[in-house]
Amino acid sequence: MRGVAFAASCLVLVSCASRPGSLARSEPTNRSTPAAALIGVWQVVEVVEAPQRADIYERGLPIVGPAAPGLYVFTARHYSLTLLNNRGWPRSSLPTPAPTAEQLLAIWGPFAANAGPYEIRGDTLITHGVAAKNPRAMGLGHEARVLFRIVADSMWVTGLRVGGTMKWVRIER
Repeated sequence: MRGVAFAASCLVLVSCASRPGSLARSEPTNRSTPAAALIGVWQVVEVVEAPQRADIYERGLPIVGPAAPGLYVFTARHYSLTLLNNRGWPRSSLPTPAPTAEQLLAIWGPFAANAGPYEIRGDTLITHGVAAKNPRAMGLGHEARVLFRIVADSMWVTGLRVGGTMKWVRIER
């Protein structure tokens, strides 16, 4: 399957949909708490709505449609996010023998990775990056907030700062 890389500050990910009310309602799940509903491995499958701002993305905004590869992993208290920006997908191989800095950036740039603890307040997922590719996504006092909605094994995530919505499907509990 394919995923996407919203390398914004949702974990550098996302942050404020033009229709946040559409994701603001949490649907009932077969789990007892919102955090329990998140636990597992999620794979991004679609960019439902593009973000509103390009200034925080490397190599352009993600495009609506199938997503580039990406995984969101949740334990009881921590998360890990890795994903590609679908504008950088598919990725090419490194040129040999000695790639230039520009070639390396073109191949490695459109990628987001961060991890740390998270909390849930109502329909808002708040992540606190401890380790991240982007220094803006980590550190004391930094947090990224997104709206999320889970229905069965599908999750929609909408950013509260830069917009955009992505659909994720659970691939492991």
